[in-house]
Amino acid sequence: MSQTASISKIASPATNADGGGGHPRSSHATELGPPSRALYVSGRCHCEHCLEHDRNYRRTRARAVAYGTWSPYVPAQPVRDHLRLLRHGGASLAEIADSAGVRETAITSIIYPSRNTGALSIRVRRGTAEAVLAVRPVELAPTQVNRSATARRLQVLVALGWPYQVLAERLGIRADSLWQMARGRGRVQSSTAAAVRVLSEQVAGRPPVPDVDAHPTAISRARTAARRSGWIPEGAAPKKNEGSGAGRTTNRRK
Repeated sequence: MSQTASISKIASPATNADGGGGHPRSSHATELGPPSRALYVSGRCHCEHCLEHDRNYRRTRARAVAYGTWSPYVPAQPVRDHLRLLRHGGASLAEIADSAGVRETAITSIIYPSRNTGALSIRVRRGTAEAVLAVRPVELAPTQVNRSATARRLQVLVALGWPYQVLAERLGIRADSLWQMARGRGRVQSSTAAAVRVLSEQVAGRPPVPDVDAHPTAISRARTAARRSGWIPEGAAPKKNEGSGAGRTTNRRK
């Protein structure tokens, strides 16, 4: 397979698949933090990214219920023990949450007793547990790079029409973490920066092929989100001689 072979094929569900009525907004309100199902179900944001998180959750739950394996919670103690291990290595709760791709409040609710009962939590949501347990001490070592070049490359890819989910699957990271990186936020490990650079060179300024690389609707949404963010115009490729830690992001200040 050539370097410019398709990255991945992803189907985008119908806009109203959630049954909520009306179309979701194309852009996410950045002041709310990364897109999440929690933002969608709470009614705080109905952008396509938060809606997609809700759809993924519903699909996963439906499959598990059908097979009789649905259990949204798991024991909290193993997660708490892992958090203590990470903190013993010098990582802050904010750094752990950032590496896991979850909110810091999700971490503090595991590590500290409840204000109401004074007791530690007995269980935790499966998604949160899996994300935290996936963080290893080596990932929190000082091997980060300047995030500007990585953000710029991701912005180019999204501006070309590559959806976040497709890029995240290719890079092996969470879509919400990639969303943060594209905005020049969060931590960027040197390995992630290298993977983004390689992916950018493989794409070589090529827009995704509708129904081959990604669903046409997902492609259109990616381009719309990029335009609204004031990112690099479609078709512009990042310079290959850019270092992992050089340059500025192209985020538009609000």
